[in-house]
Amino acid sequence: MRGQVFYGRPGRYNAAAVRAPNTAHPDVNDEASYTCGACGEEIVVPIDWTQGRRQVYVEDCPVCCRANVIHVEMDRDGEATVWAELE
Repeated sequence: MRGQVFYGRPGRYNAAAVRAPNTAHPDVNDEASYTCGACGEEIVVPIDWTQGRRQVYVEDCPVCCRANVIHVEMDRDGEATVWAELE
């Protein structure tokens, strides 16, 4: 099953280790955008609240195919700030 962390024998898992979606702010936006550092295109990305309040990952621009390092920071009010820099 997706989202479960298994320990020991098959079929057993630690329910406390299962990450749940952000329910503290049910009306938060699940998308944000950044501007590609190469072509200047505005790119919309999904926000994955289960990965922590600060995230960094690499994504290729769907327009020009250049790699961007995406930075995501989420505040306590459920607002996400996203920016990018070329890899």
